[in-house]
Amino acid sequence: MIIILLGPPGVGKGTQAKLLSKKYNLSQLSTGEILRKAIDNKSEIGLRVQEIINQGGLVSDDIVCDLVEKELLSNKSSNKAYILDGFPRTIKQAENLNGVCVKNKIDMPYIISLKLEEKEIFKRLSARVFCSNCNQSYNLITNPTSVKGVCDKCGSKKFYTREDDKEDAIKKRLEEYNNQTKPLMDFYKTNPKYIEVNANNNIEDVSKLINKFLDK
Repeated sequence: MIIILLGPPGVGKGTQAKLLSKKYNLSQLSTGEILRKAIDNKSEIGLRVQEIINQGGLVSDDIVCDLVEKELLSNKSSNKAYILDGFPRTIKQAENLNGVCVKNKIDMPYIISLKLEEKEIFKRLSARVFCSNCNQSYNLITNPTSVKGVCDKCGSKKFYTREDDKEDAIKKRLEEYNNQTKPLMDFYKTNPKYIEVNANNNIEDVSKLINKFLDK
């Protein structure tokens, strides 16, 4: 099983990814993690990635797709299930992933698109905080700590907000999403394994809708 979560920043992809990983025993496959792994292994492609990053460039679709394919195939025999984090970001990457699945007889991915109005996205992101000690994330509106001002995970009382959760940064992130990633929804809409879920519902209701879709 491969699951792709789509949606703008602040829509709750990270929260739903954790719930899905736990319920279906999925491994989160992050493009950032794959790139770091390639660099650490000092493979030929890893050295190319390191050089590109050192020069302040963006790693090409071809390189990212090649690394994702290698990762998927390395665990094919064990039937390992994945939830993809940060991939695909472009239509080219999505087309490549479909090709990899067909070529290697891997089941086509489920695509879950989380929808939320922009005003709600701003509201949520500006209410997001992180524990200063363990980096556990919370949202003062949708997912607060059990005890006000105390981290559920480690008990710390110190929290911080991220620079990219400030208004100007949120605008920039949404603009980037609308230009680059939003077209993926149109690409996937006719896919029978595609579903749109209203992320304005509470976390539990969103999770139930996703689970119902996957368990059909």
